[in-house]
Amino acid sequence: MISGKIQASNPADRVEAQRLTHLRLHESEKQYSCAYCPNRFKNKNEAERHQNSLHLRRHSWSCAALAGPEAAFHPSMTGNGADVCGYCGEEFANPPRWEARAEHLNHVHKFGECNKAKKFFRADHFRQHLKHSHAGTSGKWTNMLENACMKDEPLPEKRVTANGGAPQQAPPALMVTTTGLTGSPVQCSNLLERDPRDC
Repeated sequence: MISGKIQASNPADRVEAQRLTHLRLHESEKQYSCAYCPNRFKNKNEAERHQNSLHLRRHSWSCAALAGPEAAFHPSMTGNGADVCGYCGEEFANPPRWEARAEHLNHVHKFGECNKAKKFFRADHFRQHLKHSHAGTSGKWTNMLENACMKDEPLPEKRVTANGGAPQQAPPALMVTTTGLTGSPVQCSNLLERDPRDC
């Protein structure tokens, strides 16, 4: 039986005690957990940045959110009474000839041809989509189109832990594996050959 100190009488107990000590060292490294997923972080700022960028997305942009061809046009800021295409800034006279405007959208900007399920959670990524998929050009007119394609996103539900409350601040005993970018566990090798602080 192992008490507070490592007993050298049984080598297997000593190895196990060293392993447990090493694992406890890693337990304290990532003490901040995400409220929405099992990811853990070394400091509070990293945890908050993770939550805000991945889980608390307040808006999304999608071509499917555009209410129709009429929503792709808005009044020109030049004051000449014309409307501007939200994709390229080309002006169209009023009263509107919707056949000409629809032809412009369909042939120049491939209106309605992109994946309606595609969502962008960053405005700059949506602008890149407009540029590459719809022959869009940047300008003041783009902001109006972005606003027309923006939707509010619902907040996700917080993760419930085994004790029924908010996520734990410390991981369960001896849980030290973390998931890297590849999805495989990151573990220390040769636990007894190195100083645990080097992992």
